[in-house]
Amino acid sequence: MSEITCQQTRINCISPGGFRAPMNEPYVDQVISRISYGVMADSSDMNGLVLYVSSNEIDSYVTGSCVAFDDGISCGGKLW
Repeated sequence: MSEITCQQTRINCISPGGFRAPMNEPYVDQVISRISYGVMADSSDMNGLVLYVSSNEIDSYVTGSCVAFDDGISCGGKLW
Protein backbone atom coordinates (compact mmCIF):
# COMPACT_ATOMS: atom_id res chain seq x y z
CA MET A 1 0.00 0.00 0.00
CA SER A 2 2.83 2.45 0.72
CA GLU A 3 3.95 2.32 -2.93
CA ILE A 4 0.52 3.52 -3.98
CA THR A 5 -0.08 6.11 -1.26
CA CYS A 6 3.25 7.80 -1.87
CA GLN A 7 1.85 8.61 -5.32
CA GLN A 8 -1.28 10.06 -3.66
CA THR A 9 -3.48 7.39 -5.19
CA ARG A 10 -6.43 6.48 -2.98
CA ILE A 11 -8.00 3.04 -3.15
CA ASN A 12 -11.36 2.45 -1.53
CA CYS A 13 -14.14 -0.01 -2.24
CA ILE A 14 -17.87 -0.22 -1.78
CA SER A 15 -19.37 -3.53 -0.72
CA PRO A 16 -23.03 -3.39 -1.74
CA GLY A 17 -25.85 -5.51 -0.45
CA GLY A 18 -28.95 -6.40 -2.46
CA PHE A 19 -30.29 -4.04 -5.08
CA ARG A 20 -33.71 -3.89 -6.63
CA ALA A 21 -33.38 -5.10 -10.21
CA PRO A 22 -35.66 -6.98 -12.62
CA MET A 23 -33.82 -10.25 -12.08
CA ASN A 24 -34.32 -9.93 -8.29
CA GLU A 25 -38.08 -9.28 -8.34
CA PRO A 26 -39.03 -12.87 -7.32
CA TYR A 27 -37.00 -12.41 -4.10
CA VAL A 28 -37.78 -8.80 -3.19
CA ASP A 29 -40.52 -9.51 -0.62
CA GLN A 30 -38.42 -12.17 1.09
CA VAL A 31 -35.38 -9.88 1.31
CA ILE A 32 -37.36 -6.83 2.41
CA SER A 33 -38.86 -8.75 5.32
CA ARG A 34 -35.36 -9.42 6.68
CA ILE A 35 -33.65 -6.04 6.41
CA SER A 36 -33.92 -3.24 8.94
CA TYR A 37 -35.28 -0.41 6.78
CA GLY A 38 -37.69 -2.66 4.92
CA VAL A 39 -36.63 -1.45 1.47
CA MET A 40 -34.07 -2.60 -1.05
CA ALA A 41 -31.64 -0.10 -2.53
CA ASP A 42 -31.69 0.92 -6.14
CA SER A 43 -28.68 2.12 -8.07
CA SER A 44 -29.33 5.81 -7.34
CA ASP A 45 -29.10 5.21 -3.58
CA MET A 46 -25.35 4.70 -3.87
CA ASN A 47 -24.61 7.92 -5.76
CA GLY A 48 -23.57 9.93 -2.69
CA LEU A 49 -21.26 7.20 -1.43
CA VAL A 50 -19.59 6.82 -4.82
CA LEU A 51 -19.07 10.58 -4.94
CA TYR A 52 -17.61 10.55 -1.42
CA VAL A 53 -15.00 7.82 -2.01
CA SER A 54 -14.01 9.11 -5.44
CA SER A 55 -13.83 12.88 -4.92
CA ASN A 56 -10.65 14.65 -3.89
CA GLU A 57 -12.69 17.71 -2.88
CA ILE A 58 -14.94 15.79 -0.47
CA ASP A 59 -12.65 13.03 0.71
CA SER A 60 -8.93 13.48 0.29
CA TYR A 61 -7.86 11.53 3.39
CA VAL A 62 -9.71 8.19 3.42
CA THR A 63 -7.88 5.39 1.66
CA GLY A 64 -7.67 1.64 2.04
CA SER A 65 -11.27 1.43 3.21
CA CYS A 66 -14.12 -0.85 2.30
CA VAL A 67 -17.50 0.73 2.96
CA ALA A 68 -20.42 -1.66 3.51
CA PHE A 69 -23.59 -0.48 1.79
CA ASP A 70 -25.88 -3.29 2.87
CA ASP A 71 -28.50 -1.99 5.34
CA GLY A 72 -26.56 -3.38 8.30
CA ILE A 73 -26.37 -6.99 7.12
CA SER A 74 -22.59 -7.02 7.56
CA CYS A 75 -23.01 -5.83 11.16
CA GLY A 76 -24.90 -8.91 12.23
CA GLY A 77 -28.16 -8.54 10.38
CA LYS A 78 -29.59 -11.89 9.33
CA LEU A 79 -30.50 -12.08 5.66
CA TRP A 80 -31.04 -15.83 5.29
